[in-house]
Amino acid sequence: MDITQLKIKPDLLESKLMSTKVAEILRENIISENLKPGEKINEFRLSQALNISRPPIREAFRTLASEGLVLLVPRKGVYVTKLSIREVKEIYQMKSMMESFATRLAIPIAEEKEVLELDSILNLMEEKIKEDNFKEIQKLNIKFHRKMIKMSKNQKLINLYESIVLPIRRYQRIGLSAPSSWEISLKEHRDIAQAIKSKDIDLAEKLTREHTMSAIYRVLKRLEEKEKDKNSDF
Repeated sequence: MDITQLKIKPDLLESKLMSTKVAEILRENIISENLKPGEKINEFRLSQALNISRPPIREAFRTLASEGLVLLVPRKGVYVTKLSIREVKEIYQMKSMMESFATRLAIPIAEEKEVLELDSILNLMEEKIKEDNFKEIQKLNIKFHRKMIKMSKNQKLINLYESIVLPIRRYQRIGLSAPSSWEISLKEHRDIAQAIKSKDIDLAEKLTREHTMSAIYRVLKRLEEKEKDKNSDF
């Protein structure tokens, strides 16, 4: 096919590009809870605030709906999805299964530079904890786990893990919201990295599962506290 013969409307390309940008803006605001769970997103006001037409916004809404971040309700509007205890359990069960399996696959084939990269991520995380930089701590936390998955060299597993990264980021923010949890999480990560370095497959797998259980406990505890706070307002 001669690509030059394709008929492409410039405004369509512009719309697609703009919808990607809008989706990213909304995505980060949902994850950071600038847009609260259950909050309605007003399409008209968003259009005015961003000074763009409404079609790219609607396309962005569809993207976010496919990611589970918003709910499109016919004749009512678009709402940020609520945080769900059931989803927390399901997501973290998948996380535990994939990460522990990835660790088992990775250790026999792990390269020294990959193990050193895990250490580098954790050293940087320690610096950010000292700086009280919550946003960067979150990013490095996700980066560490992504690296563990990539070390498996299993592309299907890597792709599957990417499908749950967004909800993990959303719930991780809740689980790590208390500074007291940062040092605990860092130590758990260091223990996992050391087990990988020592090529102790069983220990690395065990520590990975325990780390996930610790994380889900923190998330569920914070969700319960949020629910109590909400009910105490009435």
